[in-house]
Amino acid sequence: MRFEAGPGVTAGTATFAFAVKDSGGTANGGADLLQRSLAISVRNQAPVLAGANDLPTLLEDATANAGMLVADLVAGRITDPSNAFGIAVVAAASPNGSWEYSTDGGRSWSSLAAASESDARLLAADSLTRVRFVPAPDWNGTASGLAFRAGTAAAARLPPPPRMRGRRAGPRRSAPRSPPPAWW
Repeated sequence: MRFEAGPGVTAGTATFAFAVKDSGGTANGGADLLQRSLAISVRNQAPVLAGANDLPTLLEDATANAGMLVADLVAGRITDPSNAFGIAVVAAASPNGSWEYSTDGGRSWSSLAAASESDARLLAADSLTRVRFVPAPDWNGTASGLAFRAGTAAAARLPPPPRMRGRRAGPRRSAPRSPPPAWW
C-alpha cells in the first residue's frame, strides 16, 4: 500500500480505515473480521529543482542591468505541491564580475558574495525578487558562478535575520542529503 498526497496538499492529517475479512478463519480462535485505521500526516514537502532557465547574455560594461526575476529563472523548473517556492543561493562567485539580488523590483541591490552552503541567501520566486550579474570592465557574455537549491517561499519571506545559518538549537539529527544545486 502506498499513500501519495493529492495535488496542492502541503500539510494535514487524515484517517484511513480498512477491514480485512477472512471467510472461515475462526476455527482456531481467529477473528473473521479485523478492522483497523491509520492516521496519516502530510508534512510540508520540499520543492524539487530540475535545472534552471538561461540567464540573459550581457553586453560589455552592462553594470546597471535589470537582471532576471527569480520566478523567471526557475519557471517550470521547480515542482512544489504548494506552488509557493523560492531559491536558496549557496554560491555566487565569478572572476568576471559579481552577483547581486533585489527584493524590491530592482530599486536597490545587495551582494550575494557571502552566500555559501552554511549561510545561504533565501530568495522568493515572486514579482519583485531579482538576481543580476554585474560584469567586470570590458567583459560580456553569459554569466556563471551562481548556485542555488529550491526552497519554499515561506522560508524566503522570514523576518530578519535574513541569512540562514548552518547551526541550530537542540540535538543534531541526521537528514537525507539534499540534491546538488543548480549551477551556472
